[in-house]
Amino acid sequence: MKIEGGRCYRHRIHSVIAASALLCAAGAALGSARVAPPGNLLRPFSTEPKTLPAWPVYNQLTPELRAAIARADGWHLVLGEGGQAELTTVRGEMRVQIADGGSIWWAVQVSFLPLPLATGKTYEVRFKARADRPQLLTLDIAQVGTWYSYAPRTDYPLTKQWQEFTTTFGMGKAASEPHARFEFNLGHCPPNVITFEAVSVTERVA
Repeated sequence: MKIEGGRCYRHRIHSVIAASALLCAAGAALGSARVAPPGNLLRPFSTEPKTLPAWPVYNQLTPELRAAIARADGWHLVLGEGGQAELTTVRGEMRVQIADGGSIWWAVQVSFLPLPLATGKTYEVRFKARADRPQLLTLDIAQVGTWYSYAPRTDYPLTKQWQEFTTTFGMGKAASEPHARFEFNLGHCPPNVITFEAVSVTERVA
């Protein structure tokens, strides 16, 4: 990683998505677009002030961990390698305040679980995001334990302005996975505040 002019870059970029971003000049330009589309496989953000739980990196889903994540409506933080952050929701937004980005790109992970994925299906991911200072976000959708990625691990450049990002991925012949984990990886960067709206994963029907 290197930092230039307050921007955070990682050398491990698989793909940087810029052309698919629908840039909004200000948050107000999004209007009521905080609502995710019908058929969303992720839980909507709470409209009430709420602090979501954080766990150290885990490599298996014990019954106790699944129950705790379910009580948090699926959304949680995963912290490792020195990452320190707090995850909150309010008014349909989710905000992660990073105190320390840790020493690796996955040191701060905003995660949702379970995300059910089926063999042969194609899915669309959409989200809106902004950051107090520019940095990269790495999107990953993976199997807990093996960390097999069902979608290409992709980096998105966040700025102070709201942007909307869209990407699609197909399961192909991969076996169905009822407990995939959706991740926004935000580690290995300086302290920052990132805000999300209308995060969704939906099945695409031909």
